[in-house]
Amino acid sequence: MESTEEIVLFTEESDLTPRSGRDDRSSETLDLLLYMTAADLIDKFDCDIVIVMLTEGKDLVVETILGIEDEAQVPNSIAIGTSFSGSLAGRTEAVIIEDFEEYSRSIPDNIEKFYSGTVASSPLMIGNDLIGLVNICRHDRTNKFSKEEIERLFIIAGSAALTINSQMMVDFQTNQLKSAHADMVAMTDKLKTELEARKKAEKEIHEQNRKLTDANSKLARITSDLAESEEKFRNLVEKSNGGIVIIVDGMIHYANPYFIERLFTEESEATGRSILSLCTPEESLRLKKYLDRREPSCGDENALETVMVDQHGNRIYMELTCGNTTFQGKDAVLLFIRDVTSQKKLLLELQHKEKLESIGRLAAGIAHEINTPTQYVGDNTRFISDSFKDIDSLLDEFGAMLDGVEKGLPAGDFIDRVKETIERIDLQYLKEEIPTAISQTIEGIERISKIVRSMKEFSHPGSRDISQVDLNKAIETTVTIARNEWKYIADMELDLDKDLSPVRCVPDQINQVILNIIINASHAIADVIEKDPGQKGKITITTSETEKNVEIRISDTGCGIPEEIRERVFDPFFTTKETGKGTGQGLAIASKIIVKDHGGKITIESEVGKGTTMCVLLPKSADTIKEDSIDEEKDSVCR
Repeated sequence: MESTEEIVLFTEESDLTPRSGRDDRSSETLDLLLYMTAADLIDKFDCDIVIVMLTEGKDLVVETILGIEDEAQVPNSIAIGTSFSGSLAGRTEAVIIEDFEEYSRSIPDNIEKFYSGTVASSPLMIGNDLIGLVNICRHDRTNKFSKEEIERLFIIAGSAALTINSQMMVDFQTNQLKSAHADMVAMTDKLKTELEARKKAEKEIHEQNRKLTDANSKLARITSDLAESEEKFRNLVEKSNGGIVIIVDGMIHYANPYFIERLFTEESEATGRSILSLCTPEESLRLKKYLDRREPSCGDENALETVMVDQHGNRIYMELTCGNTTFQGKDAVLLFIRDVTSQKKLLLELQHKEKLESIGRLAAGIAHEINTPTQYVGDNTRFISDSFKDIDSLLDEFGAMLDGVEKGLPAGDFIDRVKETIERIDLQYLKEEIPTAISQTIEGIERISKIVRSMKEFSHPGSRDISQVDLNKAIETTVTIARNEWKYIADMELDLDKDLSPVRCVPDQINQVILNIIINASHAIADVIEKDPGQKGKITITTSETEKNVEIRISDTGCGIPEEIRERVFDPFFTTKETGKGTGQGLAIASKIIVKDHGGKITIESEVGKGTTMCVLLPKSADTIKEDSIDEEKDSVCR
């Protein structure tokens, strides 16, 4: 067996210090130089594999590989002191392994499994500094490297090390120059920016000085006008056609004559009094919540309608808007108050009129709905009456037969007479039809009762009280009342959540809202049917709930609402219907009931030519409802 010892063929004495040559070797020139060195070694030594590695810290990093098809098998780096190449990195001699397969068996961590045959290795050195290593391999172990070849490899490696090191120095210096140039450009840009900022600051200071001069001159004019402006403002507040109140810590510190006139006799009666004490107990809680969450500016969208009581005990409806201000150096609330009692009564009258119009419009349909079941109840009752006469004649025959049998007379004659009577009255027919007639009569009576009950629930005065309401039942009641409005033009589909929670509301008002929307949906479908006879539309009503709200969605397949008028449909007196078909109050009243009276929301989803969905959102929380004695308002309107 040939020797597998490592053979040192060329060496020189030196204190070896591995040096990192990877300060920056990213240039294409260095990569090309390493490749040309490897290619030159392939050519000069007729070898199969050449690997060039450079030092980086405590590792040898593989830089160039020639002669290996699957380069993925070659590790990216080898720790100095380990494996074949790593152990050579600590030495300054060129060595040869004549039979690498045999030699590699003694290496615990043989990661250079791509070597075979005979292998020679030479360090890349600059003086005493190791910058890398070059390995060459011939797969044919009989074609061993000669001493002259290894000496030449050592010389070529030394020359290559000088060239590589020079290029690395050039790359290092180039990168240093680039970095210095970048730093200089950055510093120049910074100085330029600072100079521009200084010029801008000087310009702003100059402008501020100019403005300060102008402000001083204006201040003199403002000071002279202040007394006059204050007097004008006082006159404006004192003669305002709305109440103006300043509140500090919940107490009234100022109230203008408008407010005093409506609630008090003198201003002294209002000053120092709690604003909450002027409201009913229920309204004071709502007012407190309103003031606690007040917005920083006033506006109709933030207005609160409440009930106040004057010194004589009269209820006055007030609309409030508020904002933040200061008064005598303290944070204060500025209240703008408007007496809306007359508007409130007018709105109630309009709402009552709309309700009467709705009932009047539905009266003929309800009469027709009742007339149909009444008619077949009457027909079936007459049939049952006539049938009873026939049955009564049969019972007479049975009675005569019973008397004859008791007297001992022959039963044959009586039996024949009974059979004749049974045949004459067609007893089998009566047995089949009388139960049907009774069932139809009961059904008709139940239908009439349902209509009457629905009408009673819809319009009963007691339903104006605030109570826990089953919205599903309210919807079914209203659908029954409005049946004659939709049954000829649309199919009605109810998709009601059977587990829907009761909602605390005014049932009479909610019924009115649902009725108005159903009627509008029917009219929208009727407009489509008029243009395309023979088709029927569809109205779908669904209910659902979330943690805080209950939702009612009423969809129709009508003509839809154009986007340009969608926001106006809730305006009073706005209507797209022909004269005499609508007052424009239905949706306006519905919006007022849902939004203002119940603290909910009503929105529209619509697409022209496809239909409209009205979404009604009611809060489950009871404290959003205005408890202002609705029955008392109704009585005042009726009087």
